[in-house]
Amino acid sequence: VDFGASADFNETQVTLDWYDYLFKGVQNSFARKPVRIFVMGTNEWRDEEEWPLKRAKQVSYFLASTTGANSLRGDGVLATDAGGSSGKESDQFAYDPANPAPTTGGPLCCDGTHLPAGPRDQRPVEARDDVLVYSTASLDRDVEVTGPVTLNFWAKSSAVDTDFTAKLVDVWPNGFAQNLTEGILRARYRDSQEKPELWNPGQVYQLSLDVWST
Repeated sequence: VDFGASADFNETQVTLDWYDYLFKGVQNSFARKPVRIFVMGTNEWRDEEEWPLKRAKQVSYFLASTTGANSLRGDGVLATDAGGSSGKESDQFAYDPANPAPTTGGPLCCDGTHLPAGPRDQRPVEARDDVLVYSTASLDRDVEVTGPVTLNFWAKSSAVDTDFTAKLVDVWPNGFAQNLTEGILRARYRDSQEKPELWNPGQVYQLSLDVWST
């Protein structure tokens, strides 16, 4: 995805400006507007007073399916009300460690040759039966999604430990599925990074997965 010339970011200069403000007390842009975000779609940098934005409105979506949310072929939906999420009680998939869902784009580091970072088409990943896909109806107007994103869910596994990943994806009119943000949770660290605890196979756990900020 090409966000245009306006997306250019001089990381070295911004870092130096931050150090000048932090260590020298220079009253530069960090003193005036401490937050700068890039807004995709309008493709522009914007200065803000705080993070998360105070004017942002929190919106909740509920996972739902009738026959199953497995892959793009499923009928998983994101409903804006809990009543609209009625249907199948739960969705399930078989996780094969020998054939894991591949990493495709995203916030990767250091080896762009083998795993290119950034926005990449997620349709090949979403075509897998071990990936659950939940979608809203097509949006009838522009919507800005700015702030922290969290997935709260209940899960159980036949294993004593497993990984859960989640992505927020924007589907273009031409079908291109652009990853916006993502997160991962290893089950043993569900309550603490310092005190991992394996879980009991077959027991249902309530989990919260940070999909970072968008």
